[in-house]
Amino acid sequence: MHRFIPLLLLCYAHHLCTEESVHEVDINAAARLAIARSELVLAAEARRQAARTEGSGLTAFARPQVGVGAHWAYLGDDYRGPMPGHSADQHYRLDTRVEQLLWSSGRLEARRHQAQALDQVATGDLRQQQLSVALRARSAGSDVLLARARIAVTEQRVEQRRGEYRDAEALFEAGSVTQLDVRQARLALIAAESQADEAVSEERHALKELAASLALEPEAVVFTDELSPPDALEALVDAARRAIGDDPEFMVLRGQQERLIAEEAVWQAAGLPQVHAYGEAFTQGRRVDDLHESWSVGLSLRWDIYGGGAFEAARDSARHQHRALRQHQHSLLRERRREIEQLDVMIASLQRRITAQQTAAELAASNYEDARRQYQAGLITLTRVGESSLAVGETRFALDMLVHRLQKIAHRLRWLAGSDLE
Repeated sequence: MHRFIPLLLLCYAHHLCTEESVHEVDINAAARLAIARSELVLAAEARRQAARTEGSGLTAFARPQVGVGAHWAYLGDDYRGPMPGHSADQHYRLDTRVEQLLWSSGRLEARRHQAQALDQVATGDLRQQQLSVALRARSAGSDVLLARARIAVTEQRVEQRRGEYRDAEALFEAGSVTQLDVRQARLALIAAESQADEAVSEERHALKELAASLALEPEAVVFTDELSPPDALEALVDAARRAIGDDPEFMVLRGQQERLIAEEAVWQAAGLPQVHAYGEAFTQGRRVDDLHESWSVGLSLRWDIYGGGAFEAARDSARHQHRALRQHQHSLLRERRREIEQLDVMIASLQRRITAQQTAAELAASNYEDARRQYQAGLITLTRVGESSLAVGETRFALDMLVHRLQKIAHRLRWLAGSDLE
């Protein structure tokens, strides 16, 4: 008995670990979990940190610059340098230099602007990744719900076909129909069971896609939601309209434009003077035991008057790139407005179609019940019953497809409005 205790404890521990690793989520929780677990989001966060570090380095030239040097030289017989009269043929020197920028002619301000633009681009990229992984998780969740809806439709059809098969057998035993109806009903049942198996396979595939969007194994996801028309669509449309020009894609575009404006200013300032204050201290001599100290402080002026046209070319290139990005931004603004208006029209159309399809599904269900009773009474053929059964499944699945499309539109509106970043 004692030999089984460690095995039982191990099994229990495995059970606990398995339970802890299972995530039960609805479609909103799936979006949040996708953002929290996404490697793409982690990579974007790392890029933002790198951009901030790079931005800090852009203004490093304006902070104190400290340098230390050590030199040794062997002097020739005819050397005529400092400290003449010594017979030693070697020279030692230690020096320290401190330099501080006093005037940059706009370089420092341009570099600060450039650093802010780098951070803006990286932050926009991070938010884009967060919204994209949330959109993928939401879309995958809706696909799971559609697959489950198809399972429900096919299971209903299997039950209908089983009832029709029983009806055909009963009528055959009563001598009201021939064996043809029995075989026909049996074939219809086999086809319905095959469709049900296919629907189950589709759901497994959809669950795998959902799990992949969450960076989890399919066994670790329990998806609890239902396929229903999304609420507050008008509010989502309004939020998307208000967010035009402010979503992460525009944030990246604006950051890129600001970076180019700053880069243009940097190259504009490259041909202007800079003023530094400096201080130097020296320790030097021809013998280690006889070194002399000296120091100096002062101001220095640096002015690259002409660089062969490189500054002007870089400045003009930044200016042209900025103009191209501005045109792209205007084009994207028009596309966003057009897309949102199209989505608004589609929402109204889908809502009307869903209402009509709900009525069609109810009528088809009633027709099927009447057809079954009429067949049992010998008033219509089995073919008519099968047609009614098909109509039930088709109208119901068509309704599910419309709801699924409406959910996908809601997901896109959430992306446009940035709702998953709130």
